[in-house]
Amino acid sequence: NKKIPILGICVGMQIFGNSSVEGSASGLGWINYSIEKFSEENRSKPLPHMGWNQVKLNKKSVFYNQDFKNAYFYFLHSYCLKKTNEKDLITSECNYNDNFTAIVEHKNIYGIQFHPEKSHNSGLKILKSFSDL
Repeated sequence: NKKIPILGICVGMQIFGNSSVEGSASGLGWINYSIEKFSEENRSKPLPHMGWNQVKLNKKSVFYNQDFKNAYFYFLHSYCLKKTNEKDLITSECNYNDNFTAIVEHKNIYGIQFHPEKSHNSGLKILKSFSDL
């Protein structure tokens, strides 16, 4: 209610949505999306998605600027946000067999699928950007 910025990292981002196929708990419903498992079909890479991957900027973000143009971030997950009717919330995507959402932003709510705390200097810049909000 006070519009204080909140950051969800990895599963923290996932619980901002309505639901997930992982487990039986529902999400907080703060943002209109559902979390699904990476597709079993046409999968050439193993699950979980673990390791370094590049994030593609889709639109302006409070986290993402020219400093991150060629940056890699650390991921560890088997579930992701692939589809939403609210595409304007998705500021960044990544690809691991399929495209999936890397960053969502909605009002004062920010979700990051990767682990900035494990992503060295690029991750520190992400966390610094959030602390400056």
